[in-house]
Amino acid sequence: MAAIFEVGTVAPEFALHVTADQKLTLSELRGQPVILAFYPADFSPVCGDQMALYNEVLPEFRRLGATLLGISVDGVWCHDAFAA
Repeated sequence: MAAIFEVGTVAPEFALHVTADQKLTLSELRGQPVILAFYPADFSPVCGDQMALYNEVLPEFRRLGATLLGISVDGVWCHDAFAA
């Protein structure tokens, strides 16, 4: 592990695809809580269960003003197929 950030450390900037033609940068969410949920694969049963659990508590995250970002190694086309 290259580095472990201390609590309160500002996360480094990054940009990720949210759709095939749209990106989201972390700086767009600056000033609000962000939950990064890392998972390996869209079609993995365990990962699907993990994302389903996050989906169940999503209203609570939103109530607290937090944005949930799911991050995986799968490509945007795989995400679209999984969402469908």
